[in-house]
Amino acid sequence: MDILAGIRIIDFSTGIAGPYATKLVADAGAEVVRVESASGDPLRRRFPGRAAASGGDSALFRFLTAGKSVGSVDDDSLADADAVVLGDPVTAPSVVELRRRHPRLVVVTVTSWGLRGPWVGRPATEFTVQAESGVIANHGRHDEVPYQTGGRLIEWCAGVTAAVGLVGALVGQRRVGRHVDVSVQAVAAHTGITFVDVRDRVEGSSVAQRPPRIIDAPSIEPTADGFVGFAAHSPVQVRAFLTLLEREDLLGSDWERLDYRLAHLDAWNEIVRDWTRTQPSGSVVAAAARLRIPVAPVLGPEGFFTHPQIAARGLIAAGPDGRFRQPVGPYLIDGVRPAPRRSPAGVVNRPPSPAAAGQAHRPLSGIRVLDCTSVFAGPSAAQVLCYLGAEVIHLESGDRIDSARAIVGPLMGADAWWEQAGMFLSNNRDKLSLAVSLGTEQGRQVVSRLIERCDVVLENFAPRVFERFGLDHDAVREINPRAVFARMPAFGLSGPWRDHLGFAQTMEQVTGMAWRTGCPDKPPRVPRGPCDPLAGYHAAFAVLLGLIRREANGVGAAVEVPMLDVALNAAAELIVEFSDSGVVLNREGNRCWDAAPQGVYPCRGEERWLALSVVDDEQWAALRAITGWRDDEALRTVAGRRACHDELDERLEVWSRRQDLDTAVAELVAAGIPAGAVRDPRLLSDHPQLRGFGYYEESDHPIVGCQQIPALPFRYDDVDRWSTGRAPLLGEHNHQILRGLLGLTQAEYDQLERTAVISTRPAVV
Repeated sequence: MDILAGIRIIDFSTGIAGPYATKLVADAGAEVVRVESASGDPLRRRFPGRAAASGGDSALFRFLTAGKSVGSVDDDSLADADAVVLGDPVTAPSVVELRRRHPRLVVVTVTSWGLRGPWVGRPATEFTVQAESGVIANHGRHDEVPYQTGGRLIEWCAGVTAAVGLVGALVGQRRVGRHVDVSVQAVAAHTGITFVDVRDRVEGSSVAQRPPRIIDAPSIEPTADGFVGFAAHSPVQVRAFLTLLEREDLLGSDWERLDYRLAHLDAWNEIVRDWTRTQPSGSVVAAAARLRIPVAPVLGPEGFFTHPQIAARGLIAAGPDGRFRQPVGPYLIDGVRPAPRRSPAGVVNRPPSPAAAGQAHRPLSGIRVLDCTSVFAGPSAAQVLCYLGAEVIHLESGDRIDSARAIVGPLMGADAWWEQAGMFLSNNRDKLSLAVSLGTEQGRQVVSRLIERCDVVLENFAPRVFERFGLDHDAVREINPRAVFARMPAFGLSGPWRDHLGFAQTMEQVTGMAWRTGCPDKPPRVPRGPCDPLAGYHAAFAVLLGLIRREANGVGAAVEVPMLDVALNAAAELIVEFSDSGVVLNREGNRCWDAAPQGVYPCRGEERWLALSVVDDEQWAALRAITGWRDDEALRTVAGRRACHDELDERLEVWSRRQDLDTAVAELVAAGIPAGAVRDPRLLSDHPQLRGFGYYEESDHPIVGCQQIPALPFRYDDVDRWSTGRAPLLGEHNHQILRGLLGLTQAEYDQLERTAVISTRPAVV
């Protein structure tokens, strides 16, 4: 794939986030030159679960850097580059100086807290960032220590976020220059808490209650030969699940209610597991699929290579050096996947460099998007495009509203309940709303006329849904050859699982994310949320590529971004490490390979948890000074401390229980130790750093009033705020779109309204 041929990126970053961002652009054809310190990228030496390979680089390093070159740079080479990617440590003044010397350069920074706000430069690891973004507080029962999302998943999310910010800057203002400031903390909040902060404020929940822990029932359940994960949320799915358990006697009972199941969780687990433990995983998955229950086996790396959908679509293939296997590219454009080049791309067809004068601040200004998506993943992709300047028309209907509108908890049944869902309010700001029924011939004609006038069409339903309306890739191309049509099926448009239902939890179960989340002596746990925005941002990235290619050839594109393919890429370390060395990376609770001690420890009071992560020996010495522990030669290295982690956890808990949380965090951070509070996600809009970074932006809504709503987890230095308005009311812009954009007569409009082809209320209230 050579869509970005002619683009030159200089990559100074280490770790996962920055290199994954530059992998995405390199696989799309950009030339990426990596610049390492004299000691080399630490990722070269990351060998979790085994001794370092003699003279070789880690499989993860090779996966992330394939197709890139290694070199050095000076001011002349920077002047010839389109973008620079920087990671921690980097300072705001250094970026300002770099931009001063090279004003046409796009500078991307990927740092723990971003480069604006009071916490810039504060010591951190991905673990303490998870704590300070509300992610850890979401996980586990209240009788358990809360735990992290495993596999450094937030860094993978930050990587695609940075790639979107970078390519967004290139698509609209190539060579004009801007600073793309990515905050890993904001990424964690954006991808890890499913907007519980907005939802709880709108619903009026009391913060005096204990912080919420997101628990599914059912979730991941043990079988006779492994684990199977379910995502049964709707009443229909719950009743189908009871039928699956052969417990029709419970139909119509309190067990159909989630609040009842959670209040009696041990009894519920016994009901479920009395059946699942007697069945092989394959039989459970097949039976659940027949009942249209979202289901998947919970796979570790050994299961990836034989899963029927992964095998049929060839989603794992040999890496460029042939020494291990890896996930293939996470999207397709006209049937072609991105892939690492064996040598860097040459400079060909360099894009023009339009003058800065008179250009709009938003790179997608003038682009129109028809957003035919629902819930989280699809709307998040369209929301990115909207914030980048596109006009986005969100399509729903009275008889099939966006399912996110129904996630309103106790507000269900209240006046205008469908306008009060935190997820919808957060994922659909500044969009126009058209409520027109695709189930009618007149509705389909309206949508076809809209497609003629749009640059991008997005949909994320099961494949059969849009195809039933006669809107597959070929049909959309016939209507509008210039349209970039992006489809986001859960499992892809081909293969034996093509029509299986899939949610974020399903993908987390089948791709190894759940395998690495939770405690080693307990079942795997779903991270619960990241796969939706992860898929959304990959889709936005692929759409941006489709628009760039259209600039060159005038032709639209058929884009396919399956959530399964995306999730496998974010779980790549499991796959590449196993195929390279045979090592199975398991869940470690709150521990990780790169730090020791690392964990969550109770402080004085209820639900007052300290997150601590000691990365190097200097930080260990500082921790000893604070706790008053004596020096111990066996604990002077990370490896030595890992070997004694159980003992260290016990000692830390004795110390932490005597501490005030805020005082302990302040003292540890002042000593240079990554530490943080396990934040209640409901209170994140008051977090000093997220506010200082500008992650939350005020929105005045006619139904829910003035609210702090999350925007993008990256900032452009020339955009003061992303949002210019609010989420739309259902069908709010019917008249504007149908009469104004499509030119319907008033009589035609009235007829559509009279026959309920268009609407402003759900059919069932």
